[in-house]
Amino acid sequence: MADIFDDEKIIGASTIVKFGTIRIVASKDADHDFHFLLMPVEHREDFTELTEVELKDMQKSESLVAELYKQHGLDGYSKIELVGTGAGRTVQHYHVHILPGKSDNFHNNPADRALHRSADQIREVVSKLNPEFKKLIENMQ
Repeated sequence: MADIFDDEKIIGASTIVKFGTIRIVASKDADHDFHFLLMPVEHREDFTELTEVELKDMQKSESLVAELYKQHGLDGYSKIELVGTGAGRTVQHYHVHILPGKSDNFHNNPADRALHRSADQIREVVSKLNPEFKKLIENMQ
């Protein structure tokens, strides 16, 4: 099943950096400047399909985002993962949302707010954050 995450034009433009088998993506979210999605490069329906390498890369990617938030003065984050349509997931590609601070205004369905930023805004966020993530990756190795 094709979805927005399978469209390289959209995901390619939103990808800040690839860390091993995982993409760190700038979310199209009007409420948070630093809202990221973590997703495997290869299509996976849910976390049970992730390989051991992908699981480790997901953990490391989350650590990178946590460190970025910390460097920007944010002292916490929320990790949102909807599993199955019964939980409100509408995109059939495994991904995790990492939001700064509390997620009080994060609805049950992230697609409700998914396309609020323009392509130019996304490109601006990606170009700004890409060097920061690359530096974090260098420091991690």
